[in-house]
Amino acid sequence: MVLTAILAGFLVLLGNSLLILLIYRRYQVEKRAAIALVKLYFAAPDDKTPSEFAQLVQTIGGVFASQVLQAFKSSSMGSASVASKNESRAELALMQDAATQANPAIGMLLNQFPQLAKLAMKNPAAQTLLANILNRGSTGEKRVSSPSSKMTLGF
Repeated sequence: MVLTAILAGFLVLLGNSLLILLIYRRYQVEKRAAIALVKLYFAAPDDKTPSEFAQLVQTIGGVFASQVLQAFKSSSMGSASVASKNESRAELALMQDAATQANPAIGMLLNQFPQLAKLAMKNPAAQTLLANILNRGSTGEKRVSSPSSKMTLGF
């Protein structure tokens, strides 16, 4: 009976040792396969083709650089837009001041009607037209409109 227990214990130890040996060998095979896979992923297949990892890094770098460039472009365009708007406002204010000094009635019209001020800033001839209209109104002249000779009733 004691001999049977010793033999059973020996078989259990031998079985466990064989099981550990099989697990260790399986681990070594899996480890070599994983290392080969990692080497394949990081190593270039040939001199002309980059590795998969290099291609991934290049793609990520391209996307990142594109995003940084887009943010920088948006920021600089926003700054340029603000500067342009400020310049336009300054030109409008200078034009209104000059028009007010030349003819206070024109200055009053430009202050009351912002769209008219923008039109006058874009087209300096509009200032002359406004001055002519105001001068006609103050002298009492009336503009007589004549019918167009090209207008027909279609009969």
